[in-house]
Amino acid sequence: PIRRDWRARREMTTNGYLLDLATLTALVELQQKRYQITLDGDEPEHNRTRRSASGEKTFDKIWSNLVTAHQSSLDFSIILRLHIMPGNADSLFRLADRIIGELNGDSRFNIFIREISNLGGPTSGQIAYITRQEAQATADKLAHMFEDQGISAISGVAGLFESQVEVKEIGKIDREHDEPIAPYICYAAKPYHFVIRPTGKIVKCTVDFNSDRNAVGELHADGTITLDSAKMDYWARGYKSHNSLELGCPAHAKS
Repeated sequence: PIRRDWRARREMTTNGYLLDLATLTALVELQQKRYQITLDGDEPEHNRTRRSASGEKTFDKIWSNLVTAHQSSLDFSIILRLHIMPGNADSLFRLADRIIGELNGDSRFNIFIREISNLGGPTSGQIAYITRQEAQATADKLAHMFEDQGISAISGVAGLFESQVEVKEIGKIDREHDEPIAPYICYAAKPYHFVIRPTGKIVKCTVDFNSDRNAVGELHADGTITLDSAKMDYWARGYKSHNSLELGCPAHAKS
């Protein structure tokens, strides 16, 4: 028999531009409560790098939506992903002051700090990247600014994978407790985790976007889905092999 009492947990990555109070309220009522929104700095810096498709500035509207969400009593969780890029450190520090001052320690907002990465695409060669050492210094200062005010802030700069969690071998033992150390399992390795693109395309990984192997299926207009079983097996192969690297990052682990 098919079980119908299961629950699905959904997370949305959005630029926040259209996430006004009415939209957020409707989504929360549908149990869509977890979001990630990226900011590249304060108003001038963010508007330089993240304009709309029509060329319009976006920061003011996004920030207004964040403040409105803060003023509501809605049950949600928003990760503010702060991007470190060459020359934007001071802009990020000003943004941090604004987050601290205007979102006022709201526990529904958490901070994730990360330098921009080369994820491929036709324009990747035109983008300037910051050194790991410079990014770490900026991330450390930002984290201290937030933590001093009781705001949760995580730096992903020194992480091994995009998820920023180091993978440990399954066979290793925690000597203090004499137990196996459980490995980190990437969302892309989980059989029942999917990313829905705006086109209806279903993928597994939010980093390996340009790879054909990542396109595992399609969400159709009638709500049905089709999946490529061979590609699904590729992403979930760590569950059969128990290989910690295939579980930790199936996109980069050698088969």
